[in-house]
Amino acid sequence: MRKLILLAAAAAALETAAALSWSGGALAPWRHANQMSGVTVGDHGVSGRPTGNDSFFSGTVPPFPASPAHVLVFRAKSPVGGRGEIFWVAGKMKGQDQRHSAAFTWLDDGAWHEYRVRPFWHGEGDVRNIRIDFPSAAANAGECALAEVRVEADSLESIPTAGKAGVAFTISGATPCTGVFSWATDSAAGRGRRRFSVPGDGRPHTISFKLSSEKSWRGNLAWWTVSDSRTDASLDVKDFHVIDKLDDLPADIFAKSAWAASAFPRAGQTIPLEFVIENLGGAPATNVRVVPGHLPRDVTASPSPALTLPGGQIATFTVEMLAEKPGDYSIPVSILADGISPIVLSVPAKVSPSLDLPKAAYVPEPKPAKTGYDIGALYFPGWSRYESWERIRKACPERKPVLGWYDEANPEVVDWQIKWLVESGVRTLYVDWYWSAGRQHLDHWVKAFYRAKYRHMMKWAMMWANHNAPNTHSEDDQRAVTRFWIENYFNTPEYLKIDGKPVVWIWAPQNMDRDVKDGGCRRLLEISREMARAAGFKGVWFIAMKWPEADCSPAAIQKCRDW
Repeated sequence: MRKLILLAAAAAALETAAALSWSGGALAPWRHANQMSGVTVGDHGVSGRPTGNDSFFSGTVPPFPASPAHVLVFRAKSPVGGRGEIFWVAGKMKGQDQRHSAAFTWLDDGAWHEYRVRPFWHGEGDVRNIRIDFPSAAANAGECALAEVRVEADSLESIPTAGKAGVAFTISGATPCTGVFSWATDSAAGRGRRRFSVPGDGRPHTISFKLSSEKSWRGNLAWWTVSDSRTDASLDVKDFHVIDKLDDLPADIFAKSAWAASAFPRAGQTIPLEFVIENLGGAPATNVRVVPGHLPRDVTASPSPALTLPGGQIATFTVEMLAEKPGDYSIPVSILADGISPIVLSVPAKVSPSLDLPKAAYVPEPKPAKTGYDIGALYFPGWSRYESWERIRKACPERKPVLGWYDEANPEVVDWQIKWLVESGVRTLYVDWYWSAGRQHLDHWVKAFYRAKYRHMMKWAMMWANHNAPNTHSEDDQRAVTRFWIENYFNTPEYLKIDGKPVVWIWAPQNMDRDVKDGGCRRLLEISREMARAAGFKGVWFIAMKWPEADCSPAAIQKCRDW
């Protein structure tokens, strides 16, 4: 019965959508434009030249009920490619906002193309306004145009979700990538999305998701797709079905990554070969282990300990390798588990000659590179805890830093950073710095820097990441933060100064204007300059972090100069 009702709703949506089509001169309602010059409407449709990074056409349309079956189809052209978006106004919405939008990708050949975007605007009432955004890089790049806009409705599936834990499907292929499972139901607005790793090892694997706790998992599953996150191209899946319980799925392991975990493997040193293994199934995988195969001469390796890997979990397995001589090695291994076919692969390991260096008691003294350039680098201090590295360790373990998963609140770690920076020619670090109405966080690196042995060899400066909540900037707060700068940083020889002025980057000058009216940013920065001059400096050298980054229009540059 539910399927009949849903198909009837889809038929009604098709009938409604039949009247929602505009082309040529009928696109006159779409001539409302933002950051567009020379807007014209005629047999060609509506066209104009973008002048900024937020250019679009929008149209007020006869109100129609939103449906999960709807697809917005438009024929358009853009002089450049990049991210595009559609926005809409429906129901009780007073205007457009990011929550009510859908993204797509513009093609970059300047030719006419038909674009199909599924908005998932159902559940939001009658749609009465639609907007199509061009890529931010289209500013001053040429003409953008719309020749046709229409609303279509696809047929829908009707799969009950009540009492179902989620979904499962089989995927295989020889190319690893990040996949996206997307779905929509007839009873929840919008769509759900889950990312997953496509193994790309040529073996079929079952991918499953527990969705019962999702707000969007109710009613009937009306639409789903599996795509490549990079290209949005559909991926080939088989045996898609909703499931009662995830633990009904058998164990299914694959190697997410396999690599030599030492940054610079040396002969005569133990080299860890790390294998990140995931159990895609629901049932536990038992007796999981990594066993070396036939090894090259002068190489030894020990198998990893065996573990039980629960369903849906990831674990790292380590094989200890030792090469007596330098060389380019390929280490064969088998990943084994009870009841699962072995996974056979090889791990490359380039082993360099031993340096025969004595063990140092501390970081060796840096030997700065001789250069006539004053090179700086940007730095985010977000790595004071092992847990902070989890998102990288799980997704890209091969990006393990040379220092390991380090604690940058440790002065010894900072001394290693200073050594490698100055020996590579980098003289200055610009460090993200956080202050909001007197509250600080992520200042552990700066504190460690001032306890580091080699701090005198490098300069640093703040990038005040003032992405603060509204009403947190004020004249009193500006005096407080400047007093903190003067007392803790400006008077130190390690702090960067240009022509006697300490350097401070401001991430969001516009937030100062937002909180302090009548030229707020300029007024607040002048407070800091006056206080710095009173403290014996020639002022403060402020650098604006311009946003949006892609907007290089004269007006955007002039705004920074006005601050």
